[in-house]
Formats: sequence, structure tokens, C-alpha cells
Amino acid sequence: DMLLLSTFGTRAALIRVDETLLGQRVSFADAGSADHAPLDGVLASDGFTVTATLFDASGADVSTLSLAGTTVQVIDKGVASFPDLVVKGTAGPGFFLRFAPSWRWRCDNRLIDSDCEGICCRAAPHFSVFPYDVRLVPSVINASFENAPLGNVSVELVDYSGVTLQGLGQAAGFEIKAFLLLRGEFLHEYLAGTALVAVRQGVATFTDLRVVGYASSGLTVRFEETQTRMAEALVPFKVFPYALAIDTPPPVNTTTQSNLSNFALSLRGSFNQLLGSVQTGDSYTITVS
Repeated sequence: DMLLLSTFGTRAALIRVDETLLGQRVSFADAGSADHAPLDGVLASDGFTVTATLFDASGADVSTLSLAGTTVQVIDKGVASFPDLVVKGTAGPGFFLRFAPSWRWRCDNRLIDSDCEGICCRAAPHFSVFPYDVRLVPSVINASFENAPLGNVSVELVDYSGVTLQGLGQAAGFEIKAFLLLRGEFLHEYLAGTALVAVRQGVATFTDLRVVGYASSGLTVRFEETQTRMAEALVPFKVFPYALAIDTPPPVNTTTQSNLSNFALSLRGSFNQLLGSVQTGDSYTITVS
């Protein structure tokens, strides 16, 4: 006899923490039959069960901490179904489920099926679990000057309840990418600093982002998890010019009540570059006194 594994239900595009996994059906079948039909003579009253166990990419059993739902099901008419298994509190690649019947110990004693090939055990294909959402701390930053640090921003990967997934290390492979935008338009060339940060203990912290060569109101920074494309953006903020330059100075000498000659001023960046990004709608004004 042997165990067969099949799935049922609708497959999600991504498996997220705290979301129900695709249903699993374990059949107790006759290995000698052509169609491997379930042995429907095995009924619930016989008391045979199947247990589901969750393993991470390293092969460690993480069921106690991270597998929720009904993990033990009775075999009825040769079948045990697992419709409500959920991975909780962790995420990353390489997870897999292993299903073993209540008589598995007999196989172990006889030194057969040690690698779970289907006689007394069956392992499902590996899958990845992704965070449920991302969260910014803080989500609002103060206005800044051109080429000045925007301040520290932490991006937290969280579960359904909003709890940070602190068990996520760099080995899980999650990264956060930062993008500068102005009213939906990407401004890649004007964002300086470390824009790609690996997640450690569920958090990626950006410490040196700054806007260079650009000043405007309505700017924002979008932080995106690179695998799922889940993202969150800062509340729009203003970046001020670095300096005000007098391009055409007034005459050195003039007489009372006479008009001054035309002279020009410009808004400049930290490298004395003209900040042509400043528009009338940004509401910058210059006062002469």
C-alpha cells in the first residue's frame, strides 16, 4: 500500500503569511492497482489518521511555532483532507509540508520509506511564503533641502495582524527598493543614497536617502518589496533649493527715486546647478527688502 498526495481549491498567485494554503488530500491507496484508487474500505471508525508537519528551507520542523489549522485528520474511505492549513509568524522560500500516517512508526522500525517517498509518508512540493504587507515607520518626514538627508525610514514586513516578522533574516532573500516620485512620475536620477536594502529581522532601514539636483513640492518616496511588489509611500513632502543666487546684480551706484536696472535671481542646488524643476505651482516666492 502507499500514500498519494493531491491538491484541491483555488491556487493563489502568492502564498502569504496568515492565509490558508491550497488544500491537500492524502489518499491511502493500493500500490498494486492500475489507477491507485483510494482504499475506501478504510473508514473513520478504524481510527487511522494522517499528520501534517511543516519544515523550513533548512529542513527544520517549524510546525509548533508556524503551522496552524487542523494538522491531524482522520482517514475516511481511504482519504484524509487538509483544507485549513496556515503558515503563521514567518516567511521565506523553501517551505514544505510532510504528511505521515499514524502507522509511520512501523515503517521507521522496518527501515523503509526513510526519505518520505510515499509508502508511509508523502512530502508536498516546496513553496515560498511572503509577508502579508509592508509598513513605514515613520510614514511622514519633514521638508528637506536639496542634497540633505531625508532622515531614517524603516520598512517593516508584517503579518495579517500588523506584527513585524522578526524571524526574517537576510537568508530569506527579501529586499526593499526605494523610488523617488513626483505626482506619479518616477525621478530615478535624482534619488541618491542606498536605495536597495536587505531585510533583517523583518526590517529594512534607509539612513542616507537624499534628493539631489531637484527641488519641488509634492515629492514622495515609494518603498517596494522586490519579490511581491508590495509597496508603501511616504506622505508627499517638499524639497527646498540649496541656495539663492543673484545672477545679474543691480548697479553699484544709483540715484534716489530712479529705477534700478533689471537683475535676475535663481534657485540653485548644492553643486551650484540651476534647479529648473521649480515651477509656479510649487509656491516658492522671493522677497526684496
